[in-house]
Amino acid sequence: MRILLASDLDKTLIFDNKISEENKDAIRRFKEAGGVFAISTGRPYNGVEKVIEELRVNPDYLILNNGALIITGNEEIVHREFIPFNVVKSIFNDMDNDEVLISVETGFRTYPIDLKSKGAEAAFISDIDSTFKNLELIDKLDQVFEEDKEKIAAISLFLPRVDVNVVQDACDYVNDNYGNYVIAYRNTRFIDIVPVGCSKGSGVKWISKEENIDIKDVYVIGDSWNDDSMFEITDKSFTFTYAEEALKTRTNYIVETVAECIDKYIL
Repeated sequence: MRILLASDLDKTLIFDNKISEENKDAIRRFKEAGGVFAISTGRPYNGVEKVIEELRVNPDYLILNNGALIITGNEEIVHREFIPFNVVKSIFNDMDNDEVLISVETGFRTYPIDLKSKGAEAAFISDIDSTFKNLELIDKLDQVFEEDKEKIAAISLFLPRVDVNVVQDACDYVNDNYGNYVIAYRNTRFIDIVPVGCSKGSGVKWISKEENIDIKDVYVIGDSWNDDSMFEITDKSFTFTYAEEALKTRTNYIVETVAECIDKYIL
């Protein structure tokens, strides 16, 4: 029997871009036992490349941009979808205000837009600059490289200074007004917008089919609402004691760490 484990990245597997030795050892043992390990994240590839190099966990697959991009551990692109640039522009125009920090992603290059004039904290800019490869700080959307305008895989909105209910309202607005083209997921104070039909769950199902793994042998773990699409596809779904209370009702198991999930419920 083969088993697939798909794990969210931030505040699930890593904290402050670091992984605990406990989690690292558990993943190593899972893979040695023949398990297929996938990292499933809203980040693009250029936003995980440095992290993966430092973690040395060697995932078999990376589900990126909430399923808009899937690559193998050998960096082979196996699935990719885009948002039409006219839709990107329309969402940008609707969302562009001083409370929203916006970036657009190709999956391999990130364009944060007008961060400094919107008062983005220096620490936030420094963090993405140190974490992301291929980062292009721009002042306006039209400065996206011409060759990338039809390759936008995701839009990221960050609302650090407003109530979380306002963040949810913004997420709902995108889904209500652009649902024919995109789907928006809230991840605490971030909103990840990707092509319609894309989700972490769709990415996990794609991998399970590719690897001929029955869905009953798929385990998923995450801490936020953009992980809910993974929770919906299997009864082996896990979140954490620190997750939002409403999210806990969406999973079957609650644990403290990824290692606990592996050691107590899989191996």
